[in-house]
Amino acid sequence: MRFLTVDNEKCLKCGMCAEACQFGALLLQGEIFFKAAACVAECRACELACAQGAVEILECAGCESCGGCKSCKCG
Repeated sequence: MRFLTVDNEKCLKCGMCAEACQFGALLLQGEIFFKAAACVAECRACELACAQGAVEILECAGCESCGGCKSCKCG
């Protein structure tokens, strides 16, 4: 399963990632909101649009592998 992360230390809140998403999976309202159900992670447009490298699409191997980080919304 893939999921999106935003590094708030790097993120400038410029909105380029949200603009690049043709599926409306990202929304900028003071911070980045991610709508997983709308995301087609294979496109990676948001990740490529971020000049700061703050947006990243990662692969999650499941609860046992992630140690319960909850980033993949699996538990």
